[in-house]
Parts: sequence; structure tokens; C-alpha cells
Amino acid sequence: MANDMLGGMGRSQMVDPTKYPQIKCDKCGSHLFRSATIIYDIPGFVVGNGTENMPYPVPVYVCDKCGAVVKFLRDELDKIEEEKAKNQEATQSTSLII
Repeated sequence: MANDMLGGMGRSQMVDPTKYPQIKCDKCGSHLFRSATIIYDIPGFVVGNGTENMPYPVPVYVCDKCGAVVKFLRDELDKIEEEKAKNQEATQSTSLII
């Protein structure tokens, strides 16, 4: 069963990353990245602890040369921001109706 979940690849097989293309920065072309963290401030009522907000860290990789977040992560972050903006608009329009 574990073999099925890994797409037929057994746990004992090692992947040689040098056989695959490197991810490069879509802004400057550099292939060196460093770890960074984006921290979201989640309201306490969302996480269920009442009034105290909770910091929520999200690890990301940023280009070591130009500081841009890796494209596939940036795309995901953009989706999150778009969804947040839609939710805020919906909340504002709902409060105007009441």
C-alpha cells in the first residue's frame, strides 16, 4: 500500500536530483535561493481561541540575488491574496445590506 501511495517508488530508492533541471528565478535567472518565512496574523476567532491573534508562519524560498519569491510559491501566495480580497469584499457588501 505504501508503494502505491508513492507512485510505485519504493522507499529504498534514492532520487538523484542532479538528473533533473534546476529551478531558476524567473526574474533574474539565478539558481541560488534562501529560506524565508511569511508570517500571517490570523484572528483569534478564526482559530478558536477567542480574541488573541495567532501568528502563522509559511516557509518560502526567495532568490538570493534579487529577493523574488520562487514563482510557483508566488503564484500560490497571489491566489491566497485574491481569495482574501474576495472574502473582504463579500464581508463588506454583507455588512452594507444589514
